[in-house]
Amino acid sequence: MKIKVKTWAAAAGVSIPLLVASSITAAADDDTGHREAEEIAQLIEDVRPDDVDNGAVVPDGTGRLRGVENEISIPHTGDGAVVLTGSSEVPISVSLPGSGESARVASDNTVVFPADQGPVVAVQSDGNSARVHTVSESKSELEDLTYRFDGLTPEVNDDGSVTLVASSEDGGVQFEVGSVDAPWAADADGSPLATRYVVDGEALRQEVTTDSTTRFPVTADPAFQGDCGIVTCTIRFDRAYTKRIRDFGGSVGAMVGVLVTAAGSIGGPVGVAVAGAAGAII
Repeated sequence: MKIKVKTWAAAAGVSIPLLVASSITAAADDDTGHREAEEIAQLIEDVRPDDVDNGAVVPDGTGRLRGVENEISIPHTGDGAVVLTGSSEVPISVSLPGSGESARVASDNTVVFPADQGPVVAVQSDGNSARVHTVSESKSELEDLTYRFDGLTPEVNDDGSVTLVASSEDGGVQFEVGSVDAPWAADADGSPLATRYVVDGEALRQEVTTDSTTRFPVTADPAFQGDCGIVTCTIRFDRAYTKRIRDFGGSVGAMVGVLVTAAGSIGGPVGVAVAGAAGAII
């Protein structure tokens, strides 16, 4: 699916001013990038297993893109991080497995990061979710579909989905703040491929199984959700915290005080957001 930009030279006896030539080359590169963005967006539409609506994005004035109808921030280059803030109000920062190519926005609002090496990355947003597609042209490009989280630990569930967890400094309290849908992958014909997530610390790697019948490019899609809030989801306690909560009896304020303190020990923007959400329980 990648479109290579061919270089050209002026014929003998023809003089093209350097500034003009550079402008022509830049325009050609930009046109090529936008054509590839449209092709990638169409490929995703053709092979994905369900219908989705893509939220509109606009520049945010800092070199990034933001969602018009949701709290998503998309980087300018494919090696940056998507930041999604859903109903949990906890910022979920996910690094992209792309290269440093600049973003192109397709007509259906898919944000595409073309790549000369490695997979093409394409981001779509809708409501509380961010869908990060990779389009790989070879088996080797499928070997490092890795997503890293800032301050969150992914846990794979029995159904293949993932829970994103923020833990207190002592590990005694864990807050579920987001999730990742069970993965899917498909080849160029739309045939589904076996795929799963593997956890490595704060990183989540998507593995895709191919064979001799697989037609490339292969599209894979983690969908990150920010709708797992402090009230609607789960707060976990170890035995020591469970005993402290039992000792509080009916003192809700004292219990929440312990939660806020534990959340504050997480640190960074995740800790600030979790502490604020825990305090809102009162």
